[in-house]
Amino acid sequence: MTGRGEEGRAGRATSAGAALLWKVGGPTAVGVVALILGVSLAVVVVGAIAGAVAGAQARAGAGQAAGCGPAPASVGSEAGLTADSARAMRAVAARWPQITSIGGLRPPDGYNEHSSGRAIDIMIPGWASASGAALGDEIARFFQDNAAGAGTAWIIWRQRIWTAGSPPDAWQPMADRGSPTANHMDHVHLNTYGTVGTGAGLCDQTAAGGGAQPMGPGYHITSCWHDAGREPPHQGIDLAMPGDSTGAAIYAVAAGRVAWSGDAADGYGFSVRIDHPDGWTTLYGHQMEKSPYVEAGGQVTAGQRIGSVGNTGDSQGAHLHLSLLRGGSYSGQADPGPWLAQHGAALVDAGGQTCQTGADGRGRKAAAPPAGDPRQIAAAQAAARGWGSDQTDCLTRLWDGESGWRWDAENPYSGAYGIPQALPPSKMAEAGPDWRTNPATQIAWGLGYIAGRYGTPCQAWSFWQAQSPHWY
Repeated sequence: MTGRGEEGRAGRATSAGAALLWKVGGPTAVGVVALILGVSLAVVVVGAIAGAVAGAQARAGAGQAAGCGPAPASVGSEAGLTADSARAMRAVAARWPQITSIGGLRPPDGYNEHSSGRAIDIMIPGWASASGAALGDEIARFFQDNAAGAGTAWIIWRQRIWTAGSPPDAWQPMADRGSPTANHMDHVHLNTYGTVGTGAGLCDQTAAGGGAQPMGPGYHITSCWHDAGREPPHQGIDLAMPGDSTGAAIYAVAAGRVAWSGDAADGYGFSVRIDHPDGWTTLYGHQMEKSPYVEAGGQVTAGQRIGSVGNTGDSQGAHLHLSLLRGGSYSGQADPGPWLAQHGAALVDAGGQTCQTGADGRGRKAAAPPAGDPRQIAAAQAAARGWGSDQTDCLTRLWDGESGWRWDAENPYSGAYGIPQALPPSKMAEAGPDWRTNPATQIAWGLGYIAGRYGTPCQAWSFWQAQSPHWY
């Protein structure tokens, strides 16, 4: 096998991350991280030297722009910002309109972060409240999940620091600096590498087929349409994130006009209903509050944020309830699954699961697709993302070269593992606990990685071919 694995390939492992800091900001930038983390400068420098080659390769593929417009002048200025930081500012302004202040360039202060244009401060409204903390957590997690697209180097939030290449929960405590602002309690500090981000995943949840997933990467289906064994019949599909889903972003699955935003006292709590041109209406229920993102009568696009997951109405635990109504009528409810697939938004969760309705009219979670040849599994999952046979052909060639489609393939030099050659292999746990042995889980994770970093399998395949030795 010639591949070196996802984290080493993307330059996000610890050593490669240190190398990028060295190359982008020189010894000063490396020293800043050592100072912040309280670790030996020598340790960081050794990591920088060890990862220099990988860092250079990661930068070579950078620069793809995301589809965000400039942030409003009242929110923040891009003047003097690097490409990564300006792109991140645009993404925040586009996704979270409740953010009204983002700090950027400022005079030198001894850290060479803001003065170099590589950092932004995202001020959190109501930061001392539970909802404010949840908003900051959501933004921080977004730049963790999309570190390759954003060029994330490190994040500081609530007196903790997270560095790229670490597990999402690997936050390190920081010393008390004396005030909420100095301790980063009232803002999320994002430090970027400057010019290495691909832009992928920052602004657009839209799939190739024109639809979009209703939640971000990592969600799980918890209940299907007319779930078997559930009475009365469940009139929709429920989705949730691992752990507490409260505050997780909700996105419109297709374009349309907002018919309702609020609490209609119909059991769905705070909800948003969107009328679509084909006469169907999608309902997004149990939101945490009346949506601050949309108003009745407004137009939305696929992938636009329309609310936050909550536990209001007749709900037991925070989750998103997604319903499909004919003409907006509750008497005309139908299984959302087929409609979503027709609109390029087929639901396949982080575990490679989807909802299948049997001849008895009852929905059940099932592998998407059934177990079988890994190539057939990948073809079905790719189709669910809206990718055609041309993309499947590229994917076949890519993973032929990386692993030969063996679920137990392991690179003896880097430790990269599985069909997509993830590094570290535990990254695939994001797609399911059976990632070590289940090809469907590995494939689900691999396709998510490809979509987030390269956009499509063919773009990943082109990149792979251009590298020597090959990697992606």
